[in-house]
Amino acid sequence: MYELKKENEALRNRIKELESELNKDKPSGNAEEAFEKARVLYQGRKRGFATEFNNFIRHPDWREVVFLLEDAVKNEQSYRKRMQAMDEFVPQMKNFVTWINQRCFEYEFPEATVAPQPRPTNDAVLRRMQDEARKDVGL
Repeated sequence: MYELKKENEALRNRIKELESELNKDKPSGNAEEAFEKARVLYQGRKRGFATEFNNFIRHPDWREVVFLLEDAVKNEQSYRKRMQAMDEFVPQMKNFVTWINQRCFEYEFPEATVAPQPRPTNDAVLRRMQDEARKDVGL
């Protein structure tokens, strides 16, 4: 009888170990919330939460990366705003699935080194053109 109790206890412990191994691949609520915050914040095209999240958890290191996504989205948005302010080319946002699969959340964006130059007004351009035309004519 005593031996049966030991065997039952050993089996229960083994079942708990197996259950914990199965559950380690399941996402925790915090991971899902962090992913959803990043997904909603992302401005490009995206699909539904379940589709995007199921794609994301296929990556082997998703548990370490999921909490970095929101900051990565914010960094990319601020970089894009800086580039627009400096009248630089800003490509269209990638689809969210592409952004995830190409690991764009790992990008390190350069700091803006040149202050944005104000654009000349139409009047200033017109005056400059008139001045150049006068010089050419000799007035």
